Amino acid sequence: IMFDSNQAKGLASASWLVTVGERRASIGKPMKVTTYDLKRETHYDWRYLDGPNPGDSKIFTVVFDRDLRVMSTRSVRDPEIDPK
Repeated sequence: IMFDSNQAKGLASASWLVTVGERRASIGKPMKVTTYDLKRETHYDWRYLDGPNPGDSKIFTVVFDRDLRVMSTRSVRDPEIDPK
């Protein structure tokens, strides 16, 4: 799912005392979910555009604890658009 930079900024500044279900209801299905058992964390990733060009693609990540409460968020440049 793609969403725009205004939605991402609003999500990053919102109150994060919410559950996975509440977060998914506001921005849709994540593109990827990764569970880290040893850290007891689950990372949900969404791709979004932070400008008008395809090169403005970013990844928004929400990190949930084992009780599925938000621990942190971050947004990084989409690694798929950067050649290795």
